[in-house]
Amino acid sequence: MKKTISILLCILMMVMLFAGCGETPATDVVESEDPATESTVPSDDQVESVTGFTLPDPPESPALIQFAGGASGGTFFLISNAVAQVLNQKYSEYVKCSTQATSGSVEILNLLESGEIDFGWSQSGMAAQAVEGVDPFDTPHENIASVVYGYPNVCQIVVTADSGIESVEDLAGHTFSVGGLGSAAELNMRDICSVYGIDYVDRNDFRAEYASDNDYPDMISNKQIDGGFSAAAIGASAVVNVMTTGNCKLLSLSDEAIDALIEMNPAYFEYTIEAGTYANQDYDVKTVAVANYIYCRKDLDDTTVQVFLDSIFNNIDELALSHSAVRDMTFENAVSGLTVPLHPAAEAYYKEVGVLE
Repeated sequence: MKKTISILLCILMMVMLFAGCGETPATDVVESEDPATESTVPSDDQVESVTGFTLPDPPESPALIQFAGGASGGTFFLISNAVAQVLNQKYSEYVKCSTQATSGSVEILNLLESGEIDFGWSQSGMAAQAVEGVDPFDTPHENIASVVYGYPNVCQIVVTADSGIESVEDLAGHTFSVGGLGSAAELNMRDICSVYGIDYVDRNDFRAEYASDNDYPDMISNKQIDGGFSAAAIGASAVVNVMTTGNCKLLSLSDEAIDALIEMNPAYFEYTIEAGTYANQDYDVKTVAVANYIYCRKDLDDTTVQVFLDSIFNNIDELALSHSAVRDMTFENAVSGLTVPLHPAAEAYYKEVGVLE
């Protein structure tokens, strides 16, 4: 009996030994030498192209690039951070991207010209002025190229309901925030005032406060000012905040003023803020807008420009989580309102994907 048990134990141990030799640990990874047998399901760090564009081979080491947005918390800044995150997560073989806050278009265009940044946002009209070297720029900027259309920057004038201000002319004698001094928004407000014959710079027709979108809503709430100006995407937080109170209203521009602005600067175009866009707004608002673009250094290498573009068009849904304005960044809009020539690599990209012939 003991002999029988011993034999059975030996057989059982041999079965267990062979079974153990045939098991593959779950943590082992077997790499196939035949690419055709490897998984084609993209991981979180792989890019699944929907554009049909074929990216060039990665460089020996990733390019270090700087992407400038506007003020912290603004639309430029939010979208810039989202693009940088996509680049760093999905295109890390090509680039390592960092972002920085700025005062806006004018500073960004100057930084591009000096080569201190690689990509940045600007109003298209302001970029044209930089290239031409007209006010507020001292000399022509020669190192700026267009990359892609972003979204419309809409001129939005908000005033308190009890201020008695019914039109831009009525700003005279009041206190009003015109945007950061020398910013693109403030220069837009100067244009608007000029077609109404109002001068807050030299004649002081009204008291101008040079507050940013981050600051003027609190100034309205504290009754320090009678209104403020935003040149921003629809749904700008500053306008949302003040309109939600129920104590503010948006002003329309007259047809004559709109025509005069477009004649002054063709970068402007007529825009209607439809009723219901903001809380307590049951009326249409007629105003103007200007295209926002992403620009780059003209001397930036082709691969970096094309990777940058592909990171946007391949990831619109993800980028739109940062701000709904990203939804305007389509192939159909890619070169809308172009005022500065495209970077050659951007032009080649658009030709390959069928945007340009």
